[in-house]
Amino acid sequence: MSRLSAAALLTLALVSCSLEYNQIDEDGERSESTPDTILYDVTNTIVSGNTPRFIVRAERAETYGELDLQYLEGITFTELDASGAVITEGSADSAEYDIESENITITGN
Repeated sequence: MSRLSAAALLTLALVSCSLEYNQIDEDGERSESTPDTILYDVTNTIVSGNTPRFIVRAERAETYGELDLQYLEGITFTELDASGAVITEGSADSAEYDIESENITITGN
């Protein structure tokens, strides 16, 4: 690889990256308002007794591990009975998923 090509790749890599330093507070700790992960186009399946019971698909999911919460945007959901038949289907603007209790609160259209 020539020096010009290597320099061009390095420049492209540096230009395409961005860092947000404001997510760390004065003590060097990450703020609770900063998600641990952000995922796009995700599917979360809640299983009971080896049977899928609830399927939630989201355009975006932010996980806050210390709070045991996940915030979902642009969701669709499907509730299944014990045999796998669809009981309820729908969509909503957003939802808050409590990771520990597996309760979900859906809001919006």
